[in-house]
Amino acid sequence: MSVWVYASLLIGVLALIVIWQNERLQRQVMLLDANARPVIRVDIYNDYLKMYPQQAIMTAKSSDLELWALQDNASPVSLGLISPLTEDWAGINFVQQSSLKGARQLAITLEQRGGAKHGQPQGPTLYISTPLRE
Repeated sequence: MSVWVYASLLIGVLALIVIWQNERLQRQVMLLDANARPVIRVDIYNDYLKMYPQQAIMTAKSSDLELWALQDNASPVSLGLISPLTEDWAGINFVQQSSLKGARQLAITLEQRGGAKHGQPQGPTLYISTPLRE
């Protein structure tokens, strides 16, 4: 009977380690406006992003903000639409995770309602991060 108790404890500890690894903060990135003022902090985790506005961002009702991973020699990859006024989070899929690992910067563009069509930014870049690579 004690073998089963130890086995159950071991399985529980291993499950907690896996959960902890997925929840661990990988990096914090600050996106800046044209005057180098902080606008949005992005916390990058293994499979999601958490965004914290540092100031109010006003957009027209006919537009949305979209977050992008910018890579060398590759097209930008959308990381999703973001809320301009509140803390927000976005789950990211495997392709987006890979794009983040190879990204040199993050950027936010102003897009028409519903986000960029055809998977590429159409609107102006409003905010950009400092380089991600160390």
